[in-house]
Amino acid sequence: MRVRTLDWAVLAVILGLAFVLRFWGLGFGLPHWFTRPDEETAIIHAIHIAQGHPNPQWFHWPTLYLYILAVPYGWYFGWRWVRGIPVPLGIAELYFAHPAPFHLIDRGISAALGTLSVYVVYRLARTFSSHRGALVAAFFLASAPLHVRDSHFGVTDVAATFMVLTALVAILAWRRVPSRGRLVLAGVACGLAASTKYNVAIVVAPAMLAVLLQRASVARAKVSNLAIVCVAAAAAFVAGTPYALLTPNAFMSGLREVSQHMAAGQGIDLGSGWWYHLHATLRYGLGLPLLLASLAGGLWLAISRPALAAIVLSFPLAYYAAGGSTHLVFFRYMLPAVPFLCLSAGYLVARLPGAAAAAVAVAMMLPGIFDAIQLDRRLGRTDTRVLAADWIRDHVPAGASLYQSGAIYGHLWLESSKGYREFGLAPPNGPFTQDGTPAPLPDVIVMQQSPLMYSNDVPFVMEIAQRNYPPAAQFLGYDPAQSAGNIYDPLDAFYLPLRGFRGVERPGPNLTIYRKR
Repeated sequence: MRVRTLDWAVLAVILGLAFVLRFWGLGFGLPHWFTRPDEETAIIHAIHIAQGHPNPQWFHWPTLYLYILAVPYGWYFGWRWVRGIPVPLGIAELYFAHPAPFHLIDRGISAALGTLSVYVVYRLARTFSSHRGALVAAFFLASAPLHVRDSHFGVTDVAATFMVLTALVAILAWRRVPSRGRLVLAGVACGLAASTKYNVAIVVAPAMLAVLLQRASVARAKVSNLAIVCVAAAAAFVAGTPYALLTPNAFMSGLREVSQHMAAGQGIDLGSGWWYHLHATLRYGLGLPLLLASLAGGLWLAISRPALAAIVLSFPLAYYAAGGSTHLVFFRYMLPAVPFLCLSAGYLVARLPGAAAAAVAVAMMLPGIFDAIQLDRRLGRTDTRVLAADWIRDHVPAGASLYQSGAIYGHLWLESSKGYREFGLAPPNGPFTQDGTPAPLPDVIVMQQSPLMYSNDVPFVMEIAQRNYPPAAQFLGYDPAQSAGNIYDPLDAFYLPLRGFRGVERPGPNLTIYRKR
């Protein structure tokens, strides 16, 4: 009984660690509404649904997460109305006036599901490992840098990963005690996962393998069970994304656009995903010791319990094979595989005696925990884009003209009430334009700098700034002289590294504000 109590106490500490690492710094960048690309996509479509339009008319993502997100948005709007707090005419207007609560709700759901995923990994590991192995696996996921980082983001990756883990728990529960009800539940869990993010539909593979590997079943029963899984999964997918069935042309058009985007890539070619995700995404997203332990643990599981290994490891293997086939290699694309690598690593480390297993696990993850804390500390500091926008509001008169360099991800969110005029740049090297027509030199130029490809500038602007615009203010997110070796996701417009924080002070690119003489 005392050992059992100690196990639960250790699990509580692990879950506490997971909670702190995922909720600390959750308000990063706010009230700037574009500090995490794609959050605004989820929020705007969820608001569309919350305003009484269940058809999202957009299918780059499935819609289950959007429907879930729409519920607290409706509650939040209603709560403000009941409390007598002035509200605009609609939820969308409230969002554009006060975006921070919407982002916090979105990120809070992701952080909560990220924390719960640690517990689900523990429950999943308990189906084939000891308490020790389950605790080690949970600890690995709790402190895995990639999972910690992405649990701060209000997009679908963490939610989809949670749904995949839940589906595996249901699949192994059916395998342990077969019944039609449990099989239907497993199929439903697979369908709901696919309705959260399309590419995790691969989770149906473990369910089908579990059916095929059931020794007691005759061929006819296996065919029947396979049909149950597929029908239940399809029904659950449609329940979460109903307009895939109700508006099939729009749905197929959305899928084609996603496929074209995956094929076209984004900006730079980092090579095949099969190699890139191994030597970059997983190496830095887990840490090299955990990655090596996970590969060795997966091999050990395959040798010692081949049928179980086929079921548990079929998802990450198939998912990695599919993800590696493209050159669009965001770090976050490998997130659903991370818990399974933690599971196999936990299975390996648990072979050691209790104290040794704990010591090895902690030693393996200390660098990752350190980097997760460094990330959270910086997330808690004011973003450079917020600081620069505040400076412009206080020092630049209403109606002034501005040009912002680089991609939109590093641009400032400026108050519409100030009437600032945004200038663009005629391709490829100028002149300045306003609404597509030639414009004079702007009153203010905001130059951004970062290690990412999104901050590139054209010589035309740099020459004009140096000749006509003395620097008025500067806001530094990092020191280029000290930050060599920090690991960024080069495709992702997120201005903090995943590993290594030398010279990094706060979120956002370096911003220099120049005012015309």
